[in-house]
Amino acid sequence: MTRTLRFVALVFIVFAFQVQHAFADRITTVTATTTMGSGFLTSISNAVNGVGLSALSLTALHDGSVPANSWVSSPGAVIGTVTFALGGIAEGWAKRKLTTLVEIFT
Repeated sequence: MTRTLRFVALVFIVFAFQVQHAFADRITTVTATTTMGSGFLTSISNAVNGVGLSALSLTALHDGSVPANSWVSSPGAVIGTVTFALGGIAEGWAKRKLTTLVEIFT
């Protein structure tokens, strides 16, 4: 019992020092693709490039949607996928955290 309690306490302490403050920022390397095409002179890249925003920030407002700052699927395309590629940002973060955790316990 004491050994388990010590282990749990150690895990708690390790995680307490590993926790970082949450922050948000715009990821500029994101791209988007779709199997549904683009209709009415819109572009899927408008879903990630910031066009139509009042500023390139997370608190920006969006202008009214017009073809130059929005995306809609091709006429008749109602089923398909939209894929957002995060440019390795999330994958790299997860690998660093897992590696750090493994090093602590080995």
